[in-house]
Amino acid sequence: MRYVLGVDGGGTITKCLIADDKGNLLGQGIGGPSNYQVIGVRKAIDAVEMSIKEVIRIASIRKAKFEVICLGLAGVGRSIDYEVVGKALKGLNLAQKIILQHDAFIALAGATICRSGVLIIAGTGATAFGINEEGRRARANGWGFILGDEGSGYDIGQKALRAVTRAYDGRGEATLLTSRLIQYFKLKSLLDIVQRVYRDKLSRREIAALTPLVVEAAKKGDRVAILILKEAAEELATSVVAVIKNLKTEKEKLEVAITGGVFKARELILPYFKGRVKEVAPKTRFIEPRFEPAIGAIFLGLREIGVEIDDEILKRVNDSCARLGEIKGNVKK
Repeated sequence: MRYVLGVDGGGTITKCLIADDKGNLLGQGIGGPSNYQVIGVRKAIDAVEMSIKEVIRIASIRKAKFEVICLGLAGVGRSIDYEVVGKALKGLNLAQKIILQHDAFIALAGATICRSGVLIIAGTGATAFGINEEGRRARANGWGFILGDEGSGYDIGQKALRAVTRAYDGRGEATLLTSRLIQYFKLKSLLDIVQRVYRDKLSRREIAALTPLVVEAAKKGDRVAILILKEAAEELATSVVAVIKNLKTEKEKLEVAITGGVFKARELILPYFKGRVKEVAPKTRFIEPRFEPAIGAIFLGLREIGVEIDDEILKRVNDSCARLGEIKGNVKK
């Protein structure tokens, strides 16, 4: 029996799955964050190794080396990233073949079951990534919270904070967001937001967590909140369109997988977002990811050892997801 490992490494946790060559998922291991741009190479590799050791223990597999380990890691996108992280991974001596990709690559593989398409992720950050039928790749957005991430939860949260300060000064329109943020942060007055943001060092994740407040205000008809969400939809659509144009797939039947907390706004985001994309690529079909990114890594690993991802493999993977729990598996043809 041959085994492959699939690793999804992000800014919060690292998840590792193990599967046999029949498509049976045998266990899941969890490690800490593994974005080496944020925590450094050594800590990132330690998190990956921790997740691998845990899944090996859970699956009770004794094997000197696995056939393939496929990793999709946040923060890996440039040639130097692959060189630095790849060298460190080889030192673990865990597999005969190492496939190192960025996290959006394995997310797309899980979303479309290794088929061509585009993935848009809008969580704390935002990025779009796609592959066409010829295997050409394209990315847009995802430059981080200083250089980009437009349309992300962080972007929405930051605009909410700025909107209430503009309203306070009289530079902007009055908004329900003012009372919502005062209540959310338990402030005596809006002036106390300065300490909460700067002295208490409000994190990117905490700022992104303000998105539901914007959605709530928009549902009550707040024009400022509605505009913030419309601008987010525009940015996310622009990212997808940029990928589609770079791939030259405007006239093709194309799947665009949508994922991330921002899209939970549903009717406040999706109609405008989809409409903007379809203006450029009218044959686009929007889908939810069929499988989570770690399973995408498993699919890529299986393909590397010559296993075709057919209906039988998909059934075993899907059944395994149900047995293991907390792993997204939902085959939609």
